[in-house]
Amino acid sequence: MSKKKSRKNARVELNKVEAQATLPPVKTRAKRTLKLRTAALLSLMLLAGTTAGVIAWRSQHGAIESSFSLQSPLSARNSCRRPPTFFAGQGFGRGVSLSTSERDLIGIAAVEFDPNTKQRSRYWQHPSWSKFGQLSSFTLDRQGDVYVIPAPRVNLADNPPELQNRLYKIDAASGEMQLALEFPVAALPSARNPYAGMALSYDCDTHSLWLSSVAGSEPARQRGKVMRIQLDPIVSVVDQLDDFDGFGLAPFNASEALQAGVHQSVQQGLLIASARAGTVMLQAMNADGRLQGRPLDLLSIAGLGPVGNDRVRKIDIDGQGELVLHGTPFNFNLAQPSAQHAAVKYRFAWHVQKRQYAFVDWVQ
Repeated sequence: MSKKKSRKNARVELNKVEAQATLPPVKTRAKRTLKLRTAALLSLMLLAGTTAGVIAWRSQHGAIESSFSLQSPLSARNSCRRPPTFFAGQGFGRGVSLSTSERDLIGIAAVEFDPNTKQRSRYWQHPSWSKFGQLSSFTLDRQGDVYVIPAPRVNLADNPPELQNRLYKIDAASGEMQLALEFPVAALPSARNPYAGMALSYDCDTHSLWLSSVAGSEPARQRGKVMRIQLDPIVSVVDQLDDFDGFGLAPFNASEALQAGVHQSVQQGLLIASARAGTVMLQAMNADGRLQGRPLDLLSIAGLGPVGNDRVRKIDIDGQGELVLHGTPFNFNLAQPSAQHAAVKYRFAWHVQKRQYAFVDWVQ
């Protein structure tokens, strides 16, 4: 099993610009014995006495059917995305990327790095990019527009709770960022749970966004939402899954019909990661993008990785149908690791005989 360190930083390359959260995991050694993993978990338990919510937030799903087969590997529904044209107007080359995790900058920035030193050599921000506090997950659409959501990083000074249920749009041509939508929440964020939006993903087939939120959730009660947001003719929520605390998202197609519970003829859906456990779930939807039924357990990263307690903040489906899950600790509080540390990537490959996804390895 390969456990080599990834040299990629937390910034997103434009050709792989899926939604990212500003909550990457603490960098640790790739090889861990069971004894060290147990010790790490005990340390988290000790922290519970001083940091509210570290171990109190738990999944309230109960038993969910998981014994189903997939007739074919999954394919991503976001390959139509394109970079914004405002990059060219600023003289950036192919090495430019967008980042919401620069320690010395607020908001989002276009950045370039020196290939030799790996240090940031240049950055640019439109004047509107730093007006809305700390930002986190973002994605592009097929026109090059950028959509981004806020999230507090260290405190709530730059991110007041009443302004967290926001979706912002950056125009592909001008680069100006404006409010696109105030999305619905069960309750506004609070000091105990300061988060609202968690992840964004673009769906080429329906020209819409998928957004996960945990706003209003409590330790023993999930009140989050997973929403589909149409972009035309007006930006608005057109479907949602209630009472579910989701994290990473990835809409998909399947070449053959799913055989999952009552979903016998569905060939598209949404992968949804839980914000409370290491579980990735499969949510069926019809050809118009409308959700059907409740999500079913697909796979889990529980017990894997350097600590064994990561959550999946981002889901990539590559050209061969493999799943790459980006893991991070997440405990519904501001005591999160630095945004400069690399994510743990968990790889799952399609198993033809079993018609399931099987764990391959993890790297950091």
